[in-house]
Amino acid sequence: TDGPCFDDDVELVNPFPEDVSPPPSTTRPSAGPTYSPSEFLTYMPTEMPSKTPSVSPTPRPSLSPVIPGTPTGSPQISPSVAPSVTSTDLPSSSPTISSSNFPSMPPSIAKSSVPSASPTDDPTAEPTQSKLDALKAVLLPLSPNSLESLDDDDSDQYRAMEWLVKNESFDSFSTEKIAQRWSLATLYESFYGKEWKESAGWLRDRGEYSDECSWQGIVCGDLGSVTRIELKGNSLWGGLPPEISLLDNLEYLGLSENEIKEIPAEVFKLERLKVLDLEKNLIETLPEVIVTIDLSTMGTSISPLEELYLSYNKLDSIPSSLFQLSTLKVLWASNNKLSEIPMGIGALTSLEDLDLEGNRIAGSIPNSLFNLPKLRSLYLHDNMLTGQLAPSMTRLSKLEILDLDSNSLSGAVSPRLGLFPQLTQLHLGKNEFEGQLPWNALSRLSNLTVLDVSYNRLNSTISTQIGGLSNLVSIRLDNNYHKNENGKVTSFGIKGSIPSTIGLLHKLQELRLDDNYVSGSIPNSMQFLQNLLTFRAESNNLKGAIPPMPANLQYLHLWSNYLTGTISGQLGTLRQLQELFLDDNDLTGTIPLQLGYLTSASYISFAQNQLRGPLPPSFGGLASLKRLDLYDNKLTGAIPSQLANAPLAKLKLEGNLFHGDIPQPVCDAVDSISGDCATTSSPTP
Repeated sequence: TDGPCFDDDVELVNPFPEDVSPPPSTTRPSAGPTYSPSEFLTYMPTEMPSKTPSVSPTPRPSLSPVIPGTPTGSPQISPSVAPSVTSTDLPSSSPTISSSNFPSMPPSIAKSSVPSASPTDDPTAEPTQSKLDALKAVLLPLSPNSLESLDDDDSDQYRAMEWLVKNESFDSFSTEKIAQRWSLATLYESFYGKEWKESAGWLRDRGEYSDECSWQGIVCGDLGSVTRIELKGNSLWGGLPPEISLLDNLEYLGLSENEIKEIPAEVFKLERLKVLDLEKNLIETLPEVIVTIDLSTMGTSISPLEELYLSYNKLDSIPSSLFQLSTLKVLWASNNKLSEIPMGIGALTSLEDLDLEGNRIAGSIPNSLFNLPKLRSLYLHDNMLTGQLAPSMTRLSKLEILDLDSNSLSGAVSPRLGLFPQLTQLHLGKNEFEGQLPWNALSRLSNLTVLDVSYNRLNSTISTQIGGLSNLVSIRLDNNYHKNENGKVTSFGIKGSIPSTIGLLHKLQELRLDDNYVSGSIPNSMQFLQNLLTFRAESNNLKGAIPPMPANLQYLHLWSNYLTGTISGQLGTLRQLQELFLDDNDLTGTIPLQLGYLTSASYISFAQNQLRGPLPPSFGGLASLKRLDLYDNKLTGAIPSQLANAPLAKLKLEGNLFHGDIPQPVCDAVDSISGDCATTSSPTP
């Protein structure tokens, strides 16, 4: 049955008789200081962005093709993408709370024969003590731990109880509705609801807000029980009250981006809670997970939680009891103060997505982590991990994303990485890996979209086998050339030539080879990479002419090489090009007139070459140009006054053979100029 049964002819005793004068009014003290939501770090383009849950917490950014950068830090594809883990959509409704869920409870409160309590909107209305006592008798069996709070007329629970009995329809509420409204009202009081950014409907009883299911952030099932609470970024402050456990049909609790400090153990008693999002708060400790024992059957039950988001808090440990959550699929605890990967983590055999990046985790990766047979994404970016990749890592056979970037891992890049057939992203950048890349193994990763081994100490060539990785979107082999403190080269990085098979990677958006020892010429097949947005190969030993480039290119950095020949007018067709760096090469010839069509370009540098001839007046029509470096060439002719029409902030022209000074309109328009202006004032350095 759904609750206690009564004969139709039995009259229920009214537990709320008429009373005399109400007790003195209890005024709530100030809600405390008003806090704005905490500010949290935003990753720079070269860093891993913060990630996102499958069901509505802060979304992890999708793989971005390119992020606009600066000359000293060109954009790159963000190494992180949203995990492919998806949780089951929350049902639109859930079974209503039935009185059978509350054994040994009083029956539903019968409608009183006395006049209804005054509406909540009446500020002078006060509940009678007898009503409060009767309500307390109803609430205590539901929440025995609330006894002390219900006796304290200055507690959040007591204030919630006072509000509840003022409702003019209160006498007809069922026990289940009383429990639900009291739990929500206690949450409102505990989190200083009057200070919230959005609180439409909360603790109001008239019109469209007469039902708690219409309150801001509350979603109910078809039968009126609360199934979802979403109060993200709403200036909540303080602690979650234990009375949250009365919402026993709650499936989703979203409290991210607030200033919550405490979470009660009762949250793990919610028998239907699937998603708990506490990201970006001020939580320092987590409660122990409680295992409930049914004395009638001696059976045990534990929270069915599937997704737990704890990133951007102040946690320095995770309680071992949390690893009893056998249904947990997603655990994000990035950007906390964790110093180790707990040994018991291997007990989470349902885990699919684990994010511990941005902590203080030191030492080697424990073998217990490799006992997660369903793990699909592992983020350990930005910690202090050391040692080599263990052979037992291959037990993670379903792994799709492996992010070990920004640690101190060493040794060779293991050929065992080729044993992850479903791998789509491999992030090994900013470590101390050495030696040759295992191309035979890597070539088996047919689903790979991101390969990042930048900022290591590799001595490796680029195999022609790279052309078989047809799903690659981003390749980062940059910054492997390394010198010790005495200036001696300890690793030459990526060496040899760029294979022509690179032109087979039609999905490629980012190719970074900068700061290595790459030699030979740039292959003509580069022009077939029609999705390529960023090509950086500066600071290498490249020779020969610059071949045609793909039409959608946005960033072309080829400075500090040994490139020869002329600058092709074909570059003027790259209408999306934003940065063009060809300085410090051996280029000859003139500056093509066609480059005046690069209307998206913000930075152009041809400095330190052997260019001759005039500077085209069409450069004055470059509507986005902020900086132009042409110093140390053999340019001649007059400096065109049309440059004053470009939004230049910096212009460097010294070391050429120009006739005359820089025109005064140009000097007046540009903030910083190196060269002689046609004025008596000194040029800006």
